[in-house]
Amino acid sequence: MKRGHKVSVITLSDAPILKEDNYEYPILRIFRGTNRIFRMVKTIRQIMLKLKEVDSLFCNGLFIESAVALKLTGFEGKSIAKVVGDPVWERKRNRAARNSDSLASKLGLHRLLETAEKRLFVWSIRQFSEVTCPGREVATTVAGWDSKFRVAVIENGVSIHNYSQRVGKRFDLITVSRLVPWKNVDTVIDLALQLNCSLAVVGDGPIMGELVSQASVSENIFFLGNQSSTN
Repeated sequence: MKRGHKVSVITLSDAPILKEDNYEYPILRIFRGTNRIFRMVKTIRQIMLKLKEVDSLFCNGLFIESAVALKLTGFEGKSIAKVVGDPVWERKRNRAARNSDSLASKLGLHRLLETAEKRLFVWSIRQFSEVTCPGREVATTVAGWDSKFRVAVIENGVSIHNYSQRVGKRFDLITVSRLVPWKNVDTVIDLALQLNCSLAVVGDGPIMGELVSQASVSENIFFLGNQSSTN
Protein backbone atom coordinates (compact mmCIF):
# COMPACT_ATOMS: atom_id res chain seq x y z
CA MET A 1 0.00 0.00 0.00
CA LYS A 2 2.95 2.33 0.62
CA ARG A 3 3.74 1.97 -3.08
CA GLY A 4 0.28 3.09 -4.12
CA HIS A 5 -1.26 -0.36 -4.58
CA LYS A 6 -4.85 -1.12 -3.57
CA VAL A 7 -5.12 -4.29 -1.50
CA SER A 8 -8.08 -6.53 -0.70
CA VAL A 9 -8.00 -9.70 1.44
CA ILE A 10 -10.20 -12.79 1.34
CA THR A 11 -9.70 -15.20 4.23
CA LEU A 12 -11.39 -17.84 6.35
CA SER A 13 -12.31 -17.05 9.95
CA ASP A 14 -12.89 -19.21 13.01
CA ALA A 15 -15.33 -16.68 14.50
CA PRO A 16 -18.97 -16.69 13.30
CA ILE A 17 -19.47 -13.11 14.55
CA LEU A 18 -16.71 -10.67 13.72
CA LYS A 19 -15.75 -7.35 15.15
CA GLU A 20 -15.21 -4.48 12.75
CA ASP A 21 -11.68 -4.47 11.35
CA ASN A 22 -9.46 -1.45 11.80
CA TYR A 23 -7.38 -1.97 8.68
CA GLU A 24 -6.73 0.41 5.81
CA TYR A 25 -7.83 -2.24 3.31
CA PRO A 26 -11.05 -4.28 3.04
CA ILE A 27 -11.10 -7.81 4.47
CA LEU A 28 -13.75 -10.36 3.50
CA ARG A 29 -13.94 -13.07 6.15
CA ILE A 30 -15.72 -16.37 5.40
CA PHE A 31 -16.75 -18.47 8.40
CA ARG A 32 -14.69 -21.67 8.53
CA GLY A 33 -17.43 -23.56 10.37
CA THR A 34 -19.77 -23.48 7.36
CA ASN A 35 -20.39 -26.73 5.45
CA ARG A 36 -17.16 -27.32 3.52
CA ILE A 37 -18.74 -27.64 0.05
CA PHE A 38 -20.87 -24.52 0.56
CA ARG A 39 -17.86 -22.66 1.97
CA MET A 40 -15.68 -23.60 -1.02
CA VAL A 41 -18.35 -22.53 -3.51
CA LYS A 42 -18.80 -19.22 -1.71
CA THR A 43 -15.05 -18.65 -1.54
CA ILE A 44 -14.55 -19.43 -5.24
CA ARG A 45 -17.35 -17.00 -6.14
CA GLN A 46 -15.84 -14.22 -4.04
CA ILE A 47 -12.38 -14.73 -5.52
CA MET A 48 -13.85 -14.71 -9.05
CA LEU A 49 -15.61 -11.42 -8.34
CA LYS A 50 -12.43 -9.88 -6.99
CA LEU A 51 -10.33 -11.09 -9.94
CA LYS A 52 -12.41 -8.84 -12.19
CA GLU A 53 -11.03 -5.81 -10.31
CA VAL A 54 -7.35 -6.65 -9.78
CA ASP A 55 -4.19 -7.25 -11.80
CA SER A 56 -2.44 -9.59 -9.33
CA LEU A 57 -3.37 -12.44 -6.99
CA PHE A 58 -1.20 -13.52 -4.07
CA CYS A 59 -2.36 -16.80 -2.54
CA ASN A 60 -1.16 -17.87 0.90
CA GLY A 61 -3.73 -20.66 1.31
CA LEU A 62 -7.10 -21.53 -0.25
CA PHE A 63 -5.12 -22.92 -3.18
CA ILE A 64 -7.90 -25.08 -4.62
CA GLU A 65 -10.49 -22.31 -4.45
CA SER A 66 -8.09 -19.80 -5.97
CA ALA A 67 -7.04 -22.20 -8.73
CA VAL A 68 -10.65 -22.91 -9.71
CA ALA A 69 -11.37 -19.17 -9.76
CA LEU A 70 -8.30 -18.56 -11.94
CA LYS A 71 -9.36 -21.29 -14.34
CA LEU A 72 -12.99 -20.19 -14.61
CA THR A 73 -12.20 -16.52 -15.12
CA GLY A 74 -9.23 -17.01 -17.44
CA PHE A 75 -7.36 -14.45 -15.32
CA GLU A 76 -4.47 -12.95 -17.30
CA GLY A 77 -2.71 -11.05 -14.52
CA LYS A 78 0.11 -12.26 -12.30
CA SER A 79 -0.85 -15.02 -9.86
CA ILE A 80 1.55 -16.13 -7.13
CA ALA A 81 1.14 -19.07 -4.75
CA LYS A 82 3.16 -19.10 -1.54
CA VAL A 83 3.68 -22.72 -0.47
CA VAL A 84 5.16 -23.21 3.00
CA GLY A 85 4.76 -26.97 3.26
CA ASP A 86 2.83 -30.02 2.10
CA PRO A 87 -0.79 -29.66 3.28
CA VAL A 88 -1.64 -33.19 2.10
CA TRP A 89 1.05 -34.61 4.36
CA GLU A 90 -0.22 -32.46 7.26
CA ARG A 91 -3.78 -33.71 6.76
CA LYS A 92 -2.43 -37.26 6.71
CA ARG A 93 -0.78 -36.72 10.10
CA ASN A 94 -3.94 -35.18 11.51
CA ARG A 95 -6.10 -38.05 10.26
CA ALA A 96 -3.68 -40.62 11.65
CA ALA A 97 -3.86 -38.98 15.07
CA ARG A 98 -7.68 -38.82 15.06
CA ASN A 99 -8.74 -41.97 13.21
CA SER A 100 -6.03 -44.61 13.65
CA ASP A 101 -8.64 -47.30 14.39
CA SER A 102 -11.26 -46.20 11.84
CA LEU A 103 -12.66 -48.55 9.20
CA ALA A 104 -11.24 -46.36 6.42
CA SER A 105 -7.78 -46.70 7.94
CA LYS A 106 -8.09 -50.49 8.22
CA LEU A 107 -9.24 -50.78 4.60
CA GLY A 108 -6.43 -48.56 3.35
CA LEU A 109 -8.82 -45.96 1.93
CA HIS A 110 -6.76 -43.14 3.36
CA ARG A 111 -4.01 -43.90 0.87
CA LEU A 112 -6.43 -43.44 -2.03
CA LEU A 113 -7.66 -40.20 -0.49
CA GLU A 114 -4.11 -38.92 -0.07
CA THR A 115 -3.31 -39.70 -3.72
CA ALA A 116 -6.42 -37.84 -4.91
CA GLU A 117 -5.69 -34.88 -2.62
CA LYS A 118 -2.07 -34.67 -3.79
CA ARG A 119 -3.07 -34.65 -7.46
CA LEU A 120 -5.68 -31.99 -6.82
CA PHE A 121 -3.20 -29.87 -4.86
CA VAL A 122 -0.51 -30.13 -7.54
CA TRP A 123 -3.10 -29.25 -10.19
CA SER A 124 -4.04 -26.21 -8.12
CA ILE A 125 -0.47 -24.95 -7.85
CA ARG A 126 -0.05 -25.50 -11.59
CA GLN A 127 -2.69 -22.83 -12.27
CA PHE A 128 -0.48 -20.06 -10.82
CA SER A 129 2.07 -18.21 -12.89
CA GLU A 130 4.67 -18.27 -10.10
CA VAL A 131 5.37 -20.16 -6.87
CA THR A 132 7.33 -18.96 -3.84
CA CYS A 133 8.61 -20.84 -0.79
CA PRO A 134 10.18 -19.50 2.43
CA GLY A 135 13.13 -21.91 2.36
CA ARG A 136 15.32 -23.91 -0.03
CA GLU A 137 14.29 -27.32 1.32
CA VAL A 138 10.60 -26.56 0.81
CA ALA A 139 11.35 -25.12 -2.64
CA THR A 140 13.20 -28.30 -3.64
CA THR A 141 10.25 -30.42 -2.48
CA VAL A 142 7.71 -28.29 -4.35
CA ALA A 143 9.82 -28.25 -7.53
CA GLY A 144 9.89 -32.05 -7.37
CA TRP A 145 6.10 -32.21 -7.67
CA ASP A 146 6.15 -30.84 -11.22
CA SER A 147 9.13 -30.02 -13.42
CA LYS A 148 7.23 -27.05 -14.89
CA PHE A 149 6.90 -25.21 -11.57
CA ARG A 150 8.79 -21.91 -11.38
CA VAL A 151 9.78 -21.80 -7.71
CA ALA A 152 11.52 -18.82 -6.08
CA VAL A 153 12.79 -18.70 -2.49
CA ILE A 154 11.62 -15.64 -0.56
CA GLU A 155 12.53 -15.97 3.10
CA ASN A 156 10.11 -14.94 5.81
CA GLY A 157 11.05 -11.95 7.90
CA VAL A 158 9.76 -9.15 10.05
CA SER A 159 11.07 -5.69 10.85
CA ILE A 160 12.45 -5.41 14.39
CA HIS A 161 12.48 -1.64 14.75
CA ASN A 162 13.91 -1.39 18.27
CA TYR A 163 16.30 -4.32 18.18
CA SER A 164 19.37 -2.19 18.90
CA GLN A 165 17.74 -0.85 22.06
CA ARG A 166 17.06 -4.27 23.55
CA VAL A 167 19.73 -5.56 25.89
CA GLY A 168 19.98 -8.52 28.19
CA LYS A 169 18.99 -12.14 27.66
CA ARG A 170 15.70 -13.43 29.01
CA PHE A 171 15.91 -16.99 27.65
CA ASP A 172 18.64 -19.43 26.68
CA LEU A 173 16.51 -20.93 23.91
CA ILE A 174 13.52 -19.68 21.91
CA THR A 175 11.37 -21.70 19.54
CA VAL A 176 8.70 -20.11 17.32
CA SER A 177 6.29 -22.60 15.81
CA ARG A 178 2.74 -23.75 15.32
CA LEU A 179 2.29 -26.34 18.04
CA VAL A 180 1.65 -29.50 16.01
CA PRO A 181 3.42 -32.89 16.34
CA TRP A 182 5.60 -32.65 13.21
CA LYS A 183 7.28 -29.43 14.40
CA ASN A 184 9.09 -31.49 17.10
CA VAL A 185 8.72 -28.86 19.81
CA ASP A 186 8.68 -31.73 22.32
CA THR A 187 12.29 -32.46 21.30
CA VAL A 188 13.27 -28.84 22.01
CA ILE A 189 11.63 -29.11 25.43
CA ASP A 190 13.54 -32.35 26.14
CA LEU A 191 16.77 -30.60 25.18
CA ALA A 192 16.03 -27.67 27.50
CA LEU A 193 15.30 -30.08 30.35
CA GLN A 194 18.51 -32.03 29.78
CA LEU A 195 20.65 -28.89 29.62
CA ASN A 196 18.73 -27.12 32.39
CA CYS A 197 18.16 -24.16 30.04
CA SER A 198 15.43 -21.56 30.07
CA LEU A 199 13.14 -21.88 27.07
CA ALA A 200 10.46 -19.67 25.53
CA VAL A 201 7.87 -21.40 23.35
CA VAL A 202 6.16 -18.89 21.04
CA GLY A 203 3.05 -20.05 19.21
CA ASP A 204 -0.14 -21.98 19.73
CA GLY A 205 -1.73 -25.14 18.40
CA PRO A 206 -3.63 -28.34 19.15
CA ILE A 207 -0.88 -29.98 21.27
CA MET A 208 -0.32 -26.99 23.55
CA GLY A 209 -1.73 -28.94 26.53
CA GLU A 210 0.59 -31.92 25.95
CA LEU A 211 3.65 -29.69 25.73
CA VAL A 212 2.71 -27.73 28.85
CA SER A 213 2.34 -31.04 30.71
CA GLN A 214 5.73 -32.23 29.43
CA ALA A 215 7.39 -28.99 30.56
CA SER A 216 5.67 -28.84 33.96
CA VAL A 217 8.70 -30.38 35.72
CA SER A 218 10.68 -27.19 35.04
CA GLU A 219 10.14 -23.61 36.15
CA ASN A 220 12.33 -22.33 33.31
CA ILE A 221 10.08 -23.18 30.37
CA PHE A 222 7.56 -20.50 29.38
CA PHE A 223 4.69 -20.66 26.89
CA LEU A 224 4.08 -17.20 25.42
CA GLY A 225 1.29 -18.09 22.97
CA ASN A 226 0.85 -16.15 19.74
CA GLN A 227 2.88 -12.95 19.52
CA SER A 228 2.73 -10.03 17.11
CA SER A 229 5.84 -8.78 15.29
CA THR A 230 5.99 -5.75 17.62
CA ASN A 231 6.20 -7.79 20.85
